[in-house]
Amino acid sequence: MANFYTEDRISIHTLEDIINRPHFEASVPPSRSRLRYVLASYSFPRKIASCSITNCYLNHKKGYLVRLSNGAECSICESCANRHMDQAALIPPKMSRSRSGRSSTASTRSSTVQSVTRNMDLDIFVSESRRIKERVKELKQMPQGANWLFQSLSHFQKAYPSELVIALKELQAGKEESTVFECLIENNASDQQLQDIEQLDGLGIFFADIRQLLVESVLKPLTILDEKAKKAGSKGVVGVSVDWPDQVEHNLVAAEKLLIEAQLFFTEENIKRLHSIPLPNEAAKRVSTLRWDCAKGGVKSG
Repeated sequence: MANFYTEDRISIHTLEDIINRPHFEASVPPSRSRLRYVLASYSFPRKIASCSITNCYLNHKKGYLVRLSNGAECSICESCANRHMDQAALIPPKMSRSRSGRSSTASTRSSTVQSVTRNMDLDIFVSESRRIKERVKELKQMPQGANWLFQSLSHFQKAYPSELVIALKELQAGKEESTVFECLIENNASDQQLQDIEQLDGLGIFFADIRQLLVESVLKPLTILDEKAKKAGSKGVVGVSVDWPDQVEHNLVAAEKLLIEAQLFFTEENIKRLHSIPLPNEAAKRVSTLRWDCAKGGVKSG
């Protein structure tokens, strides 16, 4: 059961209620500046939740769903919450429904528990909107850019067996702790096989989503703001979230990093390493017979 702190009224009854949230991040650096405020607390009967803080990952029963500076969310244990978050952000007041007469405490903390907007000069916004669209277009259309990644990953997941994709996602979450390594060790894998798995590059493409970063998180919100700008008229200003520029930049940088990951994964050398992943016979045979065209983003014909 969860105690909600914002008007979102988030309900957490199962672990899936956390990890299936659209902006959930399973791994977050231990940075006080990134952890903004608590969205909800939760308590499970058993230690089934995993702390998102990268130097913790503690399985726990009680913890917090936290909003990050980039607009994403993560779950953290009580220990990390107390270590990395201010008390005001850890236990914020519930949203007031009163239209007026807010207490001074609520006013002081309102920036912590709800999105704060500011007015941006219309000309500045229009210029910024144009710059963002050009940057997204460049990222999409560049050689081995977002369009290439979307096509490559789509074709890869269709061509290669699901057992391989599942194994790669598990390796991305933690190579040494994965069942892939356990299976290799149990089967007395060669040093070359172990080395191939250890050296696999670009597994981040199985965690982040290039379309989510560029379209859902950048272009769609920008379209809404563009409509507001058209209606601004003589006001000459557009109301934007205080965090909007930072969120946009974060998503663009994340997209660039994801493209680098993809360029590392879809190389001939890295694709060959996939042959060392232990798979059922039919799946292993299928992997061994496929030939990948890295430039075109698909399986080679013939």
